[in-house]
This record gives sequence, C-alpha cells and structure tokens, in this order.
Amino acid sequence: GTSNPIPFTVTSADQASLVIQEKTLASATVGTSYSETIEAFGGNDSYTWSATKLPNGMALYPAVCVKAPCKAPVTISGAPTQVGTYTFNLTVTSGLQSATKQFTISVLYPGY
Repeated sequence: GTSNPIPFTVTSADQASLVIQEKTLASATVGTSYSETIEAFGGNDSYTWSATKLPNGMALYPAVCVKAPCKAPVTISGAPTQVGTYTFNLTVTSGLQSATKQFTISVLYPGY
C-alpha cells in the first residue's frame, strides 16, 4: 500500500477550570495582625485577585512571582479595626476565566 501524509494541527480547547480553594478562615482580633493565604488552581494565564468588603484595616496582598504566568496565591492580611462578621467575595481572574467564592471572617474583641 501507499501512504499519503495529511498535515493537521491539534488545538486544545482545554481551559483548565479555574477554582478557588475551599477554606474556612480563622477568626481575627481587633488591633492584632492577621494573615490568611488562599490559593487558586487551574486557569491558563497569570492570576489577578480582587475582593469586596474586606474588614476595615485588611487588604489583599498577591504573592510575587519571578516567572510568568504568575499563578500565585493571595494573602488577606492587616489588623482589623472593627468587631463584626464580614462576608466578602474573593475573585480570581486568569485570562478569560474568572472564579468567585464567598468567604467570612469573624473579627472579635481582644480576649475572646
């Protein structure tokens, strides 16, 4: 028999699903330094993190990468200033994908 080579290109439609890890965040104490790290998995590009309604005195700090794509976790840290239960949405974006997960932090008085 004879063979006739046929050129073809394989393209992947595989967009590794982007997810944020399941995690219960530790309670925080007013005026005391707090730090919790949250990871994401999947996606095909560098991660960009954002959050809504973090407790006053706290912010998001993405880890620093030395190479791209940067799929680094994010740390929520700071010293909260007000007692309360704070529910917020954390979003990670990677290329055209994004994932959002709801988290809660309880901020307590010192000594509780």
